[in-house]
Amino acid sequence: MKPIFTYCPNCKSKNINTQNGHKHVCTDCSFEYFHNVAAAVMVILACENEILFAKRNENPSKGLLDLPGGFVDYNESAKDTVIRELKEELAVDLSQSEIVFFGSYSNEYLYKNVVYHTLDLAFVITIAKEKIRFFNQEEIQELVWVKKNEIKMDDLAFHSTKKFIHDFVVSN
Repeated sequence: MKPIFTYCPNCKSKNINTQNGHKHVCTDCSFEYFHNVAAAVMVILACENEILFAKRNENPSKGLLDLPGGFVDYNESAKDTVIRELKEELAVDLSQSEIVFFGSYSNEYLYKNVVYHTLDLAFVITIAKEKIRFFNQEEIQELVWVKKNEIKMDDLAFHSTKKFIHDFVVSN
């Protein structure tokens, strides 16, 4: 694994050891940094036999399909993140909707040459298509409703997204 730091953020030494892939220790001043798992949410927005996907407008995986969602902020619950991310990405308030936890998978998210290990939490919300009328064009190229039996796993952005969609299609 490529070290996150070239120099110690505390004393500027080059003597950084990485342990267990996530603990970085300076042997000169004993500075420790834990690059721990980040929590993220994904939302399966389902309408009858279809699922809403967002075509990514940013890397990683620009141009591939993903589920709406994002990283959990400090002092935020997973459900709060679902509500916030859907407002930011789709301008829709689903705080009064039934938000059902579906499952979790680990994932890797490469961003600006740093690999972030994530714990992706999936939620399901049943929604009418006409409720979704807007999307954040900075993050999303387009929204695509896809029938469950027509989903192509190679079109999906992340390993965890593929697992969630597979599990969802099989269970529904």
